[in-house]
Amino acid sequence: WKQKRKFLPEDIGQSPMASMPDGDKVDLEAFSEFTKIITPAITRVVDFAKKLPMFSELPCEDQIILLKGCCMEIMSLRAAVRYDPESETLTLSGEMAVKREQLKNGGLGVVSDAIFDLGKSLSAFNLDDTEVALLQAVLLMSSDRTGLICVEKIEKCQETYLLAFEHYINYRKHNIPHF
Repeated sequence: WKQKRKFLPEDIGQSPMASMPDGDKVDLEAFSEFTKIITPAITRVVDFAKKLPMFSELPCEDQIILLKGCCMEIMSLRAAVRYDPESETLTLSGEMAVKREQLKNGGLGVVSDAIFDLGKSLSAFNLDDTEVALLQAVLLMSSDRTGLICVEKIEKCQETYLLAFEHYINYRKHNIPHF
């Protein structure tokens, strides 16, 4: 992923800040760059969810609630696992490398600090694609979302993904078979 990324120009995120109705200040140029990648990123989350057999068995109402609840979490995880300590950047949507201030000024505010801190922490684990996918499935199948119909079924799905994650880590890191 490091070879494919493009760095957001240094001057983006440094422009004069515009005041938003809620009082926050945002660099409109950086915000514009981030909005270009948000829709495809959300589409990738939805596509990922649709590939999970247990997800597609849930009622449509639950699918919508789960997707609304996890999109930002999964996009944050995906960015965090693409943290590069050398350049101190996160790679958004697999393509755009950004610095902390650019993300903060582009509309994420203090959330950007949490995502960067998560990235620094996760970089020590060298997670592979399977581990990230299982973590995404765990985030998706969160049974504590308000308004869910099939809470127990979703909880069991999440437990299944957590167990798979545990088995995979034990095998990958410690060569412990799962049987």
